[in-house]
Amino acid sequence: MPQTAIVTKNKNISISNNTQQSARFQTTKMLRVLKFLLPDEGWDKNKLHKEAGGKTYTFQHVTIRGLGQPNGSGTEYLWEITVDEQWARQLFEANNKADAELVVKAEVYPKIWNGIVLRSPAEVAIAEALQQQGVLFFANARCRLCNRLGQLETSETDFLIVRKGVLRILEVDGKTFHPDASIDYKRDRTFAKEGIQTSRFTASECLKNPGEVVKEFLELFDSCNHGCA
Repeated sequence: MPQTAIVTKNKNISISNNTQQSARFQTTKMLRVLKFLLPDEGWDKNKLHKEAGGKTYTFQHVTIRGLGQPNGSGTEYLWEITVDEQWARQLFEANNKADAELVVKAEVYPKIWNGIVLRSPAEVAIAEALQQQGVLFFANARCRLCNRLGQLETSETDFLIVRKGVLRILEVDGKTFHPDASIDYKRDRTFAKEGIQTSRFTASECLKNPGEVVKEFLELFDSCNHGCA
């Protein structure tokens, strides 16, 4: 009896109507698939790792197996889900719903945050941390300034912070908006000539621990103020 194939664009999944089928997803995608495939189980990251991590976890029609971290430490875990022939269609549909939900929930940048334009999740994280500390700041502020060659140019800072009448710049470095470090360093020196110092942090640390980034930035800010007094 010939198989009737169900076509999908997802390279991790291949489904036919009358055979046992398997698919492999990373944690984020797997949780979305399970939300639609097994809605009554209440899956979250902790449950997934507890039940399926390092072993096989079997339901009536579904088997889940943890495959570790093939891309190395610090990356998402990989999981294999296998369904019997009766649930091939359900797996296919759950995959499509998970993809659709991911598209709907994906944030588009630049975005408006409290009336301010921010360009990345890392900038949002820093803005929220600065707000929590009650700090006066300008985000992605543009200005006109004169470089060392006497040429006027337009420059933009990620965050311009005002503290007791003193200005300091906090930059969120990432490949998307800071592809050429030499340009950034020249700009930093131009601002330094005007008495405005710059502190740079990676987008990764800003996103993962924005509170600590802001704390360190303010410590640098205050130590400079005291030293210059």
